[in-house]
Amino acid sequence: MGDVFVHIVTWNSEACIERCLTSLLEQEAKVVIQVTDNCSYDSSLKIAEKLGIEYRANPHNYGFCAAHNQGVASFIKSTCQYLLILNPDTVVRRDPINLLTESLRTNNSA
Repeated sequence: MGDVFVHIVTWNSEACIERCLTSLLEQEAKVVIQVTDNCSYDSSLKIAEKLGIEYRANPHNYGFCAAHNQGVASFIKSTCQYLLILNPDTVVRRDPINLLTESLRTNNSA
């Protein structure tokens, strides 16, 4: 299992979600990625599935916050130490998640 649980809410995000997910898969840090989709009518979930990303398909659009709350509940049940919530149009550079977790581990006041 990973150190960082990354949660992304999608709704018709096919234009950007593949770049986001690919950038997360290239991280040096151990990440667990989960997508919660709010009843998209595009191929957002097919992209996540193609990349082997865990996903939840909501039968209705529950809204951004409620969908993230579903992800937070999954994080709490996981063995991950940290939660990172991202928008589907985010592209993460090669090493910031690793740098962030190392900083959190070495700085007990954070």
